[in-house]
Order: sequence, then C-alpha cells, then structure tokens
Amino acid sequence: MTLFGDTYHNHVFVSLALIATIVSSSCSSSVLFMIKRMNVWNLHLSLIFAMTSFELMYDVFFFSCMVDTGNFPLTVISNIAVCLGGTTSSLLSNVIAMVALYVVYFRQTIDLIPYYYLIIAIASIPGMIVIIMYIMVLAYVRYDYLVDI
Repeated sequence: MTLFGDTYHNHVFVSLALIATIVSSSCSSSVLFMIKRMNVWNLHLSLIFAMTSFELMYDVFFFSCMVDTGNFPLTVISNIAVCLGGTTSSLLSNVIAMVALYVVYFRQTIDLIPYYYLIIAIASIPGMIVIIMYIMVLAYVRYDYLVDI
C-alpha cells in the first residue's frame, strides 16, 4: 500500500524528496567545508560544526526515510539517523541561540570548554529516547506511509 498509489503525485513526491535531500546535503556539506577552511577554531564554532554534522546526518538519510526503497535495514537505519540528527541539531541550534543571547545581553563571553561535551550529550538524549522507543515498537511497525519508488 502506498501513500498516493502509482500516480503522478507519487512521482512528484519522490522527485521532491530526492531534490530536497540533494540540496540540503549539499548545503550542510558546504557549511562544514567552510568551517574547516576558516582555520579559526573556538568552542562556538565547534558547536556550530557539531550542529551542522547532525544536520548532515539528517539530510543524507531524509530520502530513504521518506521513500520506500524496498530495503528494510536501510529504512531502519534511516529512521534512526533522522531521529538522532534532527532532534540533536535542533537542540544544538537552541543552545547556540541561548549562548548568543547571553553574549549580546551581558556583553561577555562564555567559557564553553568545561560544558562542551555535556551540551552535546544533553542535546543527544531526546533523540536517543526516540530511537529507543522506535526500536521497542519496531516489531509492530508497518511502513504503509512510505511511498514506493
């Protein structure tokens, strides 16, 4: 069973998912490349680098998460990567926004070195919880929502 059946809408959806995957993966990769080429490294940039890395994880697996590729292990890995990458990059962007707000409001920098790994761990926890719940119900899941290629 497919979402749209073998119709024009199905082909448009698959094409748009592929285009979104290619464009977003290219953008995330180019941001990572630019950060590495800057040759300036501080903890604020490392937070942005970590956020973009998780975003790239989300972007790369977006297509195989949305479209039925006919490969069940790829679908499971894609769903896990999308859950972890999406939630962690979102939470890291919130942390970066809060650091920027603190710096602008109080006009002083924050020493993130003692908190860097704690920030990454705390931002990863919600995605890990979703992954654990996903794995627990994996035996009962039917992927009827996926669109066939």
